[in-house]
Amino acid sequence: MENDTELTRECQSQLDELEERAKELDQRRTNNISAIRSALHSLLNLLVISSNIHKLRVVVVVVVVVVVVVVVVKQLLHDLCCETVDELQRKMNNRAE
Repeated sequence: MENDTELTRECQSQLDELEERAKELDQRRTNNISAIRSALHSLLNLLVISSNIHKLRVVVVVVVVVVVVVVVVKQLLHDLCCETVDELQRKMNNRAE
């Protein structure tokens, strides 16, 4: 009977150790999952920021292109108007002569 009591105590001790180890492993697993989630969340935020920066670059390029086109068209219209005014002045001068 004493052997049975000793065996029971030993089994209970090992069971307690296993339960403690299981709690530690569960806590580590939970911490690892939290760390992975946090890292993935940070990575996702970086991807969103990167995507927004890319979109911003595209918008800036489009705005620059539009500004260049407007300046060129304005210059062309100015040149055309000047040529037309000069041509009209020449015609008026020719008629006056």
